[in-house]
Amino acid sequence: MQKYDIGIIGAGSGGYKAALRAAQNGKKVCVIDKNMQTIGGVCINEGCIPTKSLINSVNILNLLSKANEVGIEAVVKRIDKEQIVKASQEAVEKLKQGLLYLFKKNNIDLIEGIANLLDKKHIQISSLGKKEKIEVDNIIIATGSRTKAIPGIKIDGKRIITSSEAVKLNKIPNELLIIGGGAIGVEFADIYNSLGTDVTVVEMMDQLLPTEDKDIINQLQRNFRKKGINVLTGSKIKNVDFENDKIIAEIESKSGVKNLKTELVLTAVGRVPNTKQLKLENIGISLDKRNFIMVDKNMQTSVSKIYAVGDVVNSPLLAHVAFEEARLAVDSILDKVVKYINYENIPNVVYLNPEIASVGLTEEEIKDRNFEYKVGKCFYKSNGRAIVSKKEEGFIKVIADKESEKILGVHIIGAGASEIIHEYAVAKQNGVSIKELSKTVHAHPTLSEMAVDVSESLIWLN
Repeated sequence: MQKYDIGIIGAGSGGYKAALRAAQNGKKVCVIDKNMQTIGGVCINEGCIPTKSLINSVNILNLLSKANEVGIEAVVKRIDKEQIVKASQEAVEKLKQGLLYLFKKNNIDLIEGIANLLDKKHIQISSLGKKEKIEVDNIIIATGSRTKAIPGIKIDGKRIITSSEAVKLNKIPNELLIIGGGAIGVEFADIYNSLGTDVTVVEMMDQLLPTEDKDIINQLQRNFRKKGINVLTGSKIKNVDFENDKIIAEIESKSGVKNLKTELVLTAVGRVPNTKQLKLENIGISLDKRNFIMVDKNMQTSVSKIYAVGDVVNSPLLAHVAFEEARLAVDSILDKVVKYINYENIPNVVYLNPEIASVGLTEEEIKDRNFEYKVGKCFYKSNGRAIVSKKEEGFIKVIADKESEKILGVHIIGAGASEIIHEYAVAKQNGVSIKELSKTVHAHPTLSEMAVDVSESLIWLN
């Protein structure tokens, strides 16, 4: 029987980060996954990487559409969706090959099969009708998540699809109905709208991106209206039916029920953890009511020496969160001095045109906590770099504690938001006040210098 210091179940974001960190610290490590063809998990194969490649292609298309504004005549003769998808899959393969190289370099054993926990020391692996057992000193569960099903709507992968199929569509649909206005839903809405698809987004809550600050979402919804994206908030899908080559969706809202014809339906109503198949209850691992694994601040489950990271725990379902949780779990196993995670300091990005990024609390959350606070804004249209780059749409909103002037929350909609937000993440993590931030010299002209402008505007507020 093979013996390992750490057995990791799942080769996604949390799993491979944990494996590399443990192996680089001298531990004997194995990673078990049911399908090594998808090493890297959802993020590399179906999520973060292929979608951002699609977005990159769309951004180039959007740039070409504005070329005439700066005296350059550009004509888009055709959009080759197959080539766009091919480019995204090439990026995926490069990253997967890089991962395999790192695994080999660090002597990490990859085992393909379905894992079941027999007890806290033994994992059974089933593959092609055969079973083997390994012994481990520690276990890290990193089995990720899957698309949440919608009752009464059967996903067939052809006409009713998930994001897994949406990243690989070789044909641009004429119409697309997206169920769910979270990050996945709005990103695909922006992608396919830019490619010429007639897009409708149906969201049950009263706004798109329900966890984001309302000022940002009001701007986003205005942007979507200008682009011709049909947004139906406070609405839900009651039923779908088929009529020849069309899908008939029955949509219910406060104003009543109406039917909408579409070529394709994309379901994006969230994700659920992959925990049921592990039979965790057999060894006493506690789950919450939504089947997320319950962990302590070290990422340890209710069973000692068994840890869980990433989408299987009830934390933000983001790859960079899984990376950080993996680091924490491994450092706990290694008895290192650990840095605990403050989830309020985790940046979040939605890759639209223009981008949305945030860190910390929304103004609505701050009001609920009865903090005394002040709000400052800086608009892109007042920034030199934004003007010359033809990227004048958007603003930065900073919310600071009224007395200490420490940052409570930052919310950005605009070009480069995904990069600018990290300045605020560092400041918030380290307790830097807006006064201190305003004294930091920024190069001119840059988008980043808006950080100084908005800080200075806040200092003068009572």
